[in-house]
Parts: sequence; C-alpha cells; structure tokens
Amino acid sequence: MANNMLRNTLASLLWIPLLFSSGCREAVEDKHTPHPLLVNWELTELLPGGRFDAIAWLGGDQVLMGSRNPDPGHLFRSDDLGKTWQRLAVTIPDEITCLMSAGNGRVYLLTGTSQFYRSEDFGESWEYLTQVSNNDPYHWFKLSYGIAVTDQGTVLVSDTAESGGHVYRSTDHGASWEDIGPISPHALYRFEHTDDGILVNGWEGEVYKSTDDGQTWRRTERLTNSPLYATEYLGNGVNLQACEDGRIFISEDAGERWRELEAETEAADDFAVLGPSVVLLSTYTDAKSIYLSEDGGLGWQNIGPVDPEDPEDWLDHFIGVEQSDRWVLLGGTNKGKALRAEVLK
Repeated sequence: MANNMLRNTLASLLWIPLLFSSGCREAVEDKHTPHPLLVNWELTELLPGGRFDAIAWLGGDQVLMGSRNPDPGHLFRSDDLGKTWQRLAVTIPDEITCLMSAGNGRVYLLTGTSQFYRSEDFGESWEYLTQVSNNDPYHWFKLSYGIAVTDQGTVLVSDTAESGGHVYRSTDHGASWEDIGPISPHALYRFEHTDDGILVNGWEGEVYKSTDDGQTWRRTERLTNSPLYATEYLGNGVNLQACEDGRIFISEDAGERWRELEAETEAADDFAVLGPSVVLLSTYTDAKSIYLSEDGGLGWQNIGPVDPEDPEDWLDHFIGVEQSDRWVLLGGTNKGKALRAEVLK
C-alpha cells in the first residue's frame, strides 16, 4: 500500500514540470496525446478506408472537410468546431483536393481534375462552374491541388501541368478564369499568404511570389532540388516551406530570402499554426510522424504518429483555428479519420 502511494506521488511530481513548461492551464493526460502541449486529442473515424486531404474553417464554429480516393467526393461539416461531424447529402463526382472559405458562407471546392465548384450556404449545396485547367498532369499526380483567395477577393488556382505549372486567376468568384501561363518549369502545388502578397511552391523546389493580386509572378529563390509541399505563414513576415526529402526552410522577409533549418524530418506533407510560436508539421513516409516546434519553427521535435494504434495512418491536411482562450487543431487523415486537439493559451 505504501509503495503504491509512493509510486503515485512520484508519477504526479513528474508530470508537474511538463505541464508548466507547456503553458497549459487545463492539460489532461490522454493515451492519444503525443505531447502535453496538445490536450483533448481525439480521433473520430468518419469514412472508413477513406482519405481527407481538404479542410477549411468557414468562420464561427463551422468546419468543412472533403475526401479523396479511395472513397472520393464526400463532404463532412462540423458546426461545433470539430467535436461532432455530419455527412452532407451532396457528393462531388471526383476527388476533393482543396477547400477554401471566402467568408459569409461562400466556399470554393477544387478537385484533382481541376473541376471548380462554389457554395453560398456553407457547403450545404454546390454549383459546378468549370474545369479550370485542361492541361495534362505531371505523371500520376492530380492536376490541381491549390486554391487561394487574395485580400481583394480574387481566386487563384494552381496546376501540375507536365509542360510547367500554371496559375489561373478569377475576379468573378470562379465564373471565368484567366490563364497567367506557366510560371514554373515544373508542377505547382499550394499557395500561402505572406505580408505583402501570395506565395506558391511546387516540384521545382522553388518559391514564386506575386505582389499584384496574382497578375504577375517571380521566383524568389531556389530552395532545393526536392519538391516543396508543406507551406505556412506564421505572421510578421515569417513563412515556412518543407520538402519531400524532409528539410525545412524559413523566410523572415515575406518569402524573399530563405535559409535551411538544422532540423531534418521525414517527407513533409503539411504545416499548421497553433499560436504565436507553436507549429506542427505532418509527414507521410517512414514513421509518418508529427513534428512540433515551440519556437516559431526554429527547432523541431518528433512527437509520434497521429494514431498510435494505427502507425500506417498519417495526418494529411490540417489547420489551426484561434479561439479566445485556445487554438483548436483540426485535420483529416489518410485513412478517413478526423482529428481534434487543443493548445491552451
């Protein structure tokens, strides 16, 4: 009895420095939580055997998520910031590769074959508008992965054209499109905001930037020979990029100049910001680990898989949503699960 009490006391004492160092006022121990900074770590299987690679915060407590192969075109919406999810009645006849909110209930949807849809009612119903790109995709990849909405309301879409990545531009909410032309000699992937414009990355290992609402683009710097996938904006001119060979790059001047960080991870998939200095990176090869930075992306630690009970699953796309007293992590996995966790302020 005494030995049991002693062991319990020591275990409690060991947890104290972890909780104080994380800054969490309500941290709880959870078997699925890989780090004490992340609390209320929950996984919910929504689409067994499916894959979620598109998620968007719609404002308030509403979040929308869409599926890719092997069970494509399904849409799930949460009205309580990821605590519960409902499958919507509509099904898109293609893989959903990107969702983007434009505010006030308007949402854009992009598919792997560059089909473009628009919703005006938070994803409840959809209007098919057009196929944005008619190019041939690079190898076995999808033709389109990225949407951006600029501060002026202009919509941008990228493609993975075999002859060089194009950017397309719409000033009428997706009804018509202008082909800006191949801005890269290789496929383009995803967009990200920065202080004075928009960045786009891709297979060339280069970052391209526009400061005129997507009308013209220029290469800022060649970072690597490996494809760039993960991209994130941390604010105050700081942007991150990470590539297929696991290296991470940082820019502190709105994407103009970049330097490689000492951290080395696995093949990078996506970033999510969860506070002024907290960033997560998901990976999709080897151990399929999640990496955590608590200093604005400068240092990284491996905090394990998204699901310890299914090490072959990984976090495919995820976002951070700021609340008054916490940041909420929301994402989808490669095996049809929804993730929710919190970082308390």
